[in-house]
Amino acid sequence: MTSFTQQSLLTTRNVKTVQLEQMQAKIAMLESQNKQLSEEVKQLVIAENKLYVFQAQLDEQVSAYRKLYDLGKALNQTLDIDEVLSLTNRFVIYELAYERCLILRFNSRTHCFEIQSFDGYYEAPEIALVDSLSISASSFSPEQFKSTRGYCLCQESCADPQLTEWRTVFGMDEYVMFELRQEADQPIGLLIAGNTAAMAKYQTRISEDEDGLLGLANAVSQVTATINNVNSYRALEQERSHLENRVTARTQDLNDKNESLQSTLAALQQTQAQLVQSEKMSGLGQLVAGIAHEINNPVNFIYGNLKHASGHTEDLLALLGSYQTHHPNPHADVQDLLEDIEFDFLAEDLPKVMTSMKMGATRIKEIVLSLRTFSRMDEAEMKFVDIHTGIDSTLLILDHKLKAKAGQPALSIVKDYGELPQVECYAGQLNQVFMNLLSNAIDAMTVEQKVEQKVEQKVAQKASKLPGKITIKTSAHKDHVLIAIADNGPGIPEAIRHKIFNPFFTTKPVGKGTGLGLSISYQIVCDRHKGSLTCESQAGQGTQFINSNPVRTTH
Repeated sequence: MTSFTQQSLLTTRNVKTVQLEQMQAKIAMLESQNKQLSEEVKQLVIAENKLYVFQAQLDEQVSAYRKLYDLGKALNQTLDIDEVLSLTNRFVIYELAYERCLILRFNSRTHCFEIQSFDGYYEAPEIALVDSLSISASSFSPEQFKSTRGYCLCQESCADPQLTEWRTVFGMDEYVMFELRQEADQPIGLLIAGNTAAMAKYQTRISEDEDGLLGLANAVSQVTATINNVNSYRALEQERSHLENRVTARTQDLNDKNESLQSTLAALQQTQAQLVQSEKMSGLGQLVAGIAHEINNPVNFIYGNLKHASGHTEDLLALLGSYQTHHPNPHADVQDLLEDIEFDFLAEDLPKVMTSMKMGATRIKEIVLSLRTFSRMDEAEMKFVDIHTGIDSTLLILDHKLKAKAGQPALSIVKDYGELPQVECYAGQLNQVFMNLLSNAIDAMTVEQKVEQKVEQKVAQKASKLPGKITIKTSAHKDHVLIAIADNGPGIPEAIRHKIFNPFFTTKPVGKGTGLGLSISYQIVCDRHKGSLTCESQAGQGTQFINSNPVRTTH
């Protein structure tokens, strides 16, 4: 019994030992797993911390790039250099957190770097000092920039005596200096950012770390590009302005030359018109005077002998009458002859024939006188003449154009003459004016005129059916004489009314007019006699030319 109990206890003890060993093994395994998990958690915490740091750095970079983007956007929206520099200063101070920022521009005339813009925390005395800052290019060595990728640093440990010396000039104990250069490698200026010793711990420190200068370097790159763009734009604007000025000057020169040519052309046309008029008047005067002279001699001969022929005819008829009275029964042969020649009719008609011949000779004399009056070849100087005589002589010459023709009734002349004194003028030239005005009036009513506007054409056609009439009205005033010549023709279209006095302008078909009549008339009246020649016309209501001559009259 005792043995069995002992054996049972032994067995129980062995089982518990085994169980204990198993539990210890599980504990050891759990402890190992726990240690491994703890290490993994530690690594995760370290990684999370690194992730937080990386995220913070990334956020900082994103913020920095966003700020650079905003700076670039603001710079691209302006072409004002002062605004570009001011934006850059504020960016360096408020976004990159430097205490002070200076921007100097290179002056090619003085060959110096002169302060252009600055910002930061300055005392009043420092502002006055910085405001007058200027660095001679001769004392400035760009070698530092070439060896430091476009910038140079000045810190407490800086060994460069020149950079150390400029600490006082710039008013900064530590600074970074960037060079601003054009695309053509020409200097634009300097950008300097830094801190004083008192404020260094609160600001972005100057270090050799290029990553720490990345934001400033990017800002410098953007401002350099903007300045280059602005300079290029200004150069283009200057060139454009220069070209515009050259074009304007050239255009003005061409306009001046054109005006000069126009004036020369007008003078030549006027001279030509004068020559034409002079030659025309001379040729016409010589022709008229020659014809008048050649006609006048035989006419005077005929007219002078008609009086004697009439007397002789009357005497012969009286003799024959007396012979018939005293010898009522003539010889048969005489009686046959009297019957053959119809002596009674001859005796009655012969005085009428002589009277008709006398009237014809008188008419010829009047025509010759009118021709001589019109030509005025003996009156090249101003003389006192009767204006009405000149008008009448002109009408007499144009009489054949006033008579009725096939399909064209005769034109009537209405003379409304006022009391005019003897007027001092160039009579021959005024007669030429009357000839031109009257001829145009006659042509206007005998030649179909082209009217541009349909309404005007209808009115003109209606007016053309009216009997042609020319009215000549004269009147004397205090200091001038008016001669108005009006017709009831189709009128002058408004579109061409302002051109009628231009040399060589005519509405007549080619070969029918020279375009000089009105131009010469205007010159004679306005230039030669210092008067005026105006035109009043309306489509369908005729045309009136008013000649005003401020000529001296006799007393």
